[in-house]
Amino acid sequence: MSSTFTLDMWFLFLYYMVMLYSPWIQTTYKCNLQCEYCNIRGTQDMSKKVYDKLSTFLTKENHIRIGGGEPLLVFDNWKEWATQFNTVEVLSNFQIIPKDYYNYNFRTSISIDDFGYKQLSSSIIKNIKKLKTQPWIMTTFINQDLIRLAEYVSKNNYGWAISTDYFAKNINLKNMIIQIKKIIEILRKNNYNFNDLIFNNISKRDIQGCGAGKEMITIDTNGDIYRCQTELNKKNKIGDIWNGYKEYECSNKNKCKDCIINNYCTGWCPLHHIPDNDICKLMKYFVWEVFYAE
Repeated sequence: MSSTFTLDMWFLFLYYMVMLYSPWIQTTYKCNLQCEYCNIRGTQDMSKKVYDKLSTFLTKENHIRIGGGEPLLVFDNWKEWATQFNTVEVLSNFQIIPKDYYNYNFRTSISIDDFGYKQLSSSIIKNIKKLKTQPWIMTTFINQDLIRLAEYVSKNNYGWAISTDYFAKNINLKNMIIQIKKIIEILRKNNYNFNDLIFNNISKRDIQGCGAGKEMITIDTNGDIYRCQTELNKKNKIGDIWNGYKEYECSNKNKCKDCIINNYCTGWCPLHHIPDNDICKLMKYFVWEVFYAE
């Protein structure tokens, strides 16, 4: 599986200094896009029965993350339900916006890769300007040119979370290093706050790493619970909202204990990333450029 949309979901809002219990709510499998690299396929929506059960399964203090598919396609299904929670984050490609979306004080992250299906268009820029709160831009980086996106993010002082695809079999490491170097140069030129930049969970903020299976479970449309969105519809679910679930904590930290960037890196994806591969080399380069080369 290779999914930009899912990967964006995977580390959505890991910029929080304290990891909250923040379940991912899979509101729908429908999407206005059919990106060839996305693993989310289907038409099922979360039912009212599941939403009602979630109201007792969760508490208002939970940090709710709304996703899909494209969650704004089924906005009417969850908009009032979501208001019972103190903090609600929405991940969207932000191409189709319900008229009343801006009436709600939901935080928004926009999945933009400036490549193929989710390019930074004038209409998306216009939509973002209407938001009440500052958005985060979520990007999966696979051998693509992100220079225009770097200019946009830094000039607007938006948070930017960049992820590499840990499922990609053929990456051009040399090209990706060149791209990272150019991106960092642009951010510095525009006096960007590097505390608002995340690369594969590496940040100047005190990020604790991925909480898949523990703090960051995924709740499917039918109420089944998985460690991560990348495991939806597979056999390794860890429970459901009707009977509860067993926590499953996973980490790469033991595998990476002797790594030279161990103090900065959280081990990236504990379910799929294989330490000491080319992505690790890219992460080491990022640490050198952001933490040491200033």
